[in-house]
Amino acid sequence: MTKPREPMTFSTAIKVIADLIGIEQVRQITGVSVREARYYTESDKSPIPTIEKCFALDMAFLRASGGYAPIFESYERQIQAACSEPVACRVELLNHLATIVRECGDAWAHVLQAAQAGATPAQIYRAMVEIEEADVLFPRLLGLLKALLPGNGIRAEATGDHN
Repeated sequence: MTKPREPMTFSTAIKVIADLIGIEQVRQITGVSVREARYYTESDKSPIPTIEKCFALDMAFLRASGGYAPIFESYERQIQAACSEPVACRVELLNHLATIVRECGDAWAHVLQAAQAGATPAQIYRAMVEIEEADVLFPRLLGLLKALLPGNGIRAEATGDHN
């Protein structure tokens, strides 16, 4: 059974890491049993690794060509969500969404070129770069969306309950 995981949590970030480097590598880095390493990936379990171990997990992910540091970005998004103002958050969300739409459009245009018969390696590489540039924008989008959830300082706006 697939467990639902909240976005922006450390357990979600560790799950992303474990999916790339393997749970055994997570276990080795953190020095815990396989069972406890799996608990790190479950939001309904309480343990989380120390800062030093989180750093090591992010570094292992980066060394495995992960492209970003999931735990670090999770922490950063949680801080940003906690400090966001509702109106500013919505404006930032819309601005970021406009950037994503533009970058995704560029990416798809290059992917279509790369998919054509006779596409050059340069065109294929360019498509890959464009996809990566668009992909890195989505974690921030998740953070901006999470900031709109009730309990992040804008309950009345999100639920319509102004009492």
